[in-house]
Order: sequence, then structure tokens, then C-alpha cells
Amino acid sequence: MKNNISTRKYICIAVAFSCISLSFASYGDEIKSVVEPTNSPSTSETKKDQESVFDQKLGEMQTKISDQLDDIDKEVQFLKGKATEDKKDWVTPTLSLIGVFLGVIAGGIVNHKLQMSQKRFEICKSLMDWKVKQLSELYGPLHALLHQSSALYRHMNNVLINSDTNKFRLNSDPTNGDFDMKVFQIFENNAWIDFRTVTHIDSVYGHNFNIEQYFDEIIKIGERMVKIIEDKAGYVREDQPELAEIFGQYLAHYAVLRKIHHERQRVFNNPKSDKEQSTTISADESAAFPRNIQKLVQKGYKDLNTEVNNWGEQGNMISTQKNS
Repeated sequence: MKNNISTRKYICIAVAFSCISLSFASYGDEIKSVVEPTNSPSTSETKKDQESVFDQKLGEMQTKISDQLDDIDKEVQFLKGKATEDKKDWVTPTLSLIGVFLGVIAGGIVNHKLQMSQKRFEICKSLMDWKVKQLSELYGPLHALLHQSSALYRHMNNVLINSDTNKFRLNSDPTNGDFDMKVFQIFENNAWIDFRTVTHIDSVYGHNFNIEQYFDEIIKIGERMVKIIEDKAGYVREDQPELAEIFGQYLAHYAVLRKIHHERQRVFNNPKSDKEQSTTISADESAAFPRNIQKLVQKGYKDLNTEVNNWGEQGNMISTQKNS
């Protein structure tokens, strides 16, 4: 656009100077005809006439040259104004285009950051949803049922101890103890050994210790735990793979204990029945209650509870910052 304006300017100036040159040439001829002597004899009057004509022609020539210079100046000023307008017409759209371009880039950057933040939020939310399910559907219920079962078991222990202190006792054992770091023991074959329900139920159930209802409730709690483990074992934390194996041990323990308890309960409720018709189920230490299940479930429960609470607190902080 600038090159077109410059070309027009130079063409106009060239034409103007050409006109001036032609004018000079034309007036030069006229002046020449006045100044050059003729073949006629010169007189004083003739010379005066020639000088008058010369002055007149010279004045006319100066006037026309001045008019043409004015025309040239007007054309130059017009071209300058035109160039300024063209420049404005060029600058404004260009600046608008640059503004739009920068706006698109800035909007793209902001949109990208928002999308990344949204993706991170969705990932965190999905992770927290998973943890909430682990807590509410597996670890939480098992944690509550294990504590309930342990409390009932400890009450039963105290009843047995009060019935015969020479046969039953609670012994401190920080390594292998239950939730309170104690182990319930029974005195058999001249030695204190750990009491295990599957192997010692015959020593207490139906022997006038009045602990049968404790056993019955413990079996009911175990049945609920089995249902949860069978349905929700997939929610085991990834950092506790050994818990899945412990779950298998507990299911085996409960299957044996339930059969033994069912048989002892049938005999207890029908004391006049023929005891020889009862089916004897033998069990050894391998079918005993896996004590590690309490520690693993409790640890997983506490870790999940902490993680979910921390996530909730961070969400509240972000919400508070947005509102402030």
C-alpha cells in the first residue's frame, strides 16, 4: 500500500515539473521573439515597446509558474493526507487482528489449564470415591464387627475366669495379644496354653459356665463378617495384599467353627438326645481364628479414614478461598 502511494506521488510531481518545463519552453519562445532583433531598423520607440512586451510576458510567466507550484503543493498535501488515512485504515485492522490473535492464544492457555485442572480433579475424585467405598463397604463394617466380637469374647473370658481362676486366665502378650494386648489362656495337661475357640469349645460349651449365649452371638457376628468378605473382598487396599490371604484363613476358620458350634448347640438344647448320634468334628490349630485380621483391618481403617478426612479438609479450604 505504501509503495502505491509513493508511486502516485512521484508520478504527480514528475508531471508537474514536465508542465513547468513546457511552460518555460513556451515562454522562452515568446521572450525570444521579443528580445531577438528583427530585420526592421531599430528606433527608440521600438525598443521601449519591446521592453514593455518583455516585462508583460515575464510577469505572465511568473504568475503561471506560481499557480502550477501551488497546484503541485496541493497535490503533495493531498497525497500526504491520503497516506495518513491509508495508514490509519491499515493500522486499526492490524491491531484488531493482533488483539484477536492474542486473545485466542490466552483463551487457549486458560482453557488448557482449566481442562488439566478438571482432569486432575476428576482423577482425585474417582480415587476418593474408591477409598470411600473401601472404607464404607469393607474396612468400616469389618472394623466394627471385629470390635464387637472381641468385646463379647473378652466378656466371655471374664465369666470363665470368675468361674474358675485355676483353669482360666488373661495373660499379657504385646506381640501375639488381641486388641488389648492380652491373651486368654486355659490350663490343660499341666500347662497354660492359648484358648482357641475351635479346639476348646468342648471344654466350656455346655459345662455350666453359662457362656453359651456368648458363643452363639459370636457365631452370628462371624456370619455377617463372612458375608462382607465374600461380597467386598475386592476392596482390599493395594498396600495390604496379605489381607486377602487372611480373609481366606478366616473363612476356613468360620466354616469349621460354625459346624462345631452347631453340633454342640444341638446337644446343649436337647440334653436327653442320644449323644452318640452326634457327629464329632475334629479341628486343630490351623483352623484357629487368624489374629492378624484385627491388626490389618484396623490399620487399613485408620489409613483410609485419615486419607478421606484430609481430602475433605483440602476441599473445604479450596471452597473457602474461592468464597473469600
